[in-house]
Amino acid sequence: MKQLTALVLAALTIGLFSCKKEDITGKELTILAEVMKPFNYEENGIQKGITMELVLKILDELELPNAVEVSSNWDSIFNRLKTEKNIMAFTTGMTTERKEQFKWAGPVTLWHTAFVSLKSSELNFMTVDDAKRQPAVGVVTSYYTGEILINLGFTNLVYYNTLEELVWNLYNGTVDVVFDNLSLIQIIAQDQSLDPSKLDNLLIYSSTPAYLAFSKDVSAKLVKNWQDKLDLLKDAGFLQELYDQYLPGIPAPGRILMFTEENPPQTYRDFDGSITGSSMEMVQSMMDETNLAGPVEMTSWTNAYNQILLVPNSMTFSTLRSADRENLFHWVGPVCKKKYCFFVHSSTNYQINTIDDARHMRSVGTVTGWASEKELLDLGFNNVVTWATPQEVFQKLMDGDIPCAVLNDISIRILGTESGHPPKDYRKGAMLSEGQTYLAFSKDTESSYITAWKNTYNSLVSTGKFSTIWKKWYPDIEW
Repeated sequence: MKQLTALVLAALTIGLFSCKKEDITGKELTILAEVMKPFNYEENGIQKGITMELVLKILDELELPNAVEVSSNWDSIFNRLKTEKNIMAFTTGMTTERKEQFKWAGPVTLWHTAFVSLKSSELNFMTVDDAKRQPAVGVVTSYYTGEILINLGFTNLVYYNTLEELVWNLYNGTVDVVFDNLSLIQIIAQDQSLDPSKLDNLLIYSSTPAYLAFSKDVSAKLVKNWQDKLDLLKDAGFLQELYDQYLPGIPAPGRILMFTEENPPQTYRDFDGSITGSSMEMVQSMMDETNLAGPVEMTSWTNAYNQILLVPNSMTFSTLRSADRENLFHWVGPVCKKKYCFFVHSSTNYQINTIDDARHMRSVGTVTGWASEKELLDLGFNNVVTWATPQEVFQKLMDGDIPCAVLNDISIRILGTESGHPPKDYRKGAMLSEGQTYLAFSKDTESSYITAWKNTYNSLVSTGKFSTIWKKWYPDIEW
């Protein structure tokens, strides 16, 4: 009997210990933050900032007494995150190298390297080439941003000694466009008592999402507790309120990060700067039916595609669904169908009646990262040249810089209209391939999100809503 009692007590002890481990509260966490105004900082002994106040709110709701240690030494913070146990550090950028090193809750912001102007300039960039045609683009001397633009062929750069000087000259009208980290520009503007809501994000070149980063040993359950609280605060508008306070006019990230490219008529900026197009209308209809709405970020296709390869709970549209990509993402759709064809300038005698005819051309242009680029390379083409956007590829074709281009039959019409080239200026040749485009979600997107988007999509298809949107944009093409 004593032996049985001992076994029962042992089992209960193990059970209680297991529950304690499983139901860990997070009181053991050491929480670190770098001074990074307006996200994390101290003022007159008070801890302030977007991420700081978000973290303090979560600590309060989880009834945790943990204090936040603030330091200006990021290297020390990052080293502790990598080497010590029970560490959480913010605001931390997620990169491919870091993703597997830590556990993550967020995102709380997106850091963009972008072309930025003031809204009063009424500029509207669709391509990097639009920036090249500006009288000047401001950068900071010796920053990597200048090197990026030089490598892209920019010859119109003007240099300023500091980021503060760059921002001041943007606001006083000395330069209309600058290229740097959008968040830093917003912070500097605020520090100089300038209104950050006057800034206009013209074109994102690259994006880095920032999170609460936990050391690898922290339990998955605890990280999920933080993520769940963060999501609920996003839903309640708390994070957006912090953005309105510290960075007015800047949207806070939602539960799902959504990216798209300038690819008319599926997605493009309207005259007022808002994103429109057939695929945007379909996505907006789905967002209207779910609680997963959030800002859509317009960027280059390469950046959009890289985001869904890296970032959990992210989505890019519209993405061609192909055999090579099938297992990389979760798919919802389709939202568009198209044919990728070879096009030549009508003034030439080039005839591309078969795919093999294009092999003998001096060059074949297409968009960097599009499925058509990989198709051509897989077919053994050694004359492929690419640019970041379909607008750039089409313009190269019209200017005679390339003898032919692979574009799709959906976009070619509006590309011509936008650039002042009627259909008589270009001629369609052989078809390379055809396919359908979808919403592509990152592989580690929560299954409940995928289910919600799929159910909404199916509902809108069955009610005829999507068919109505399709006919509005493509009356001559059957959905």
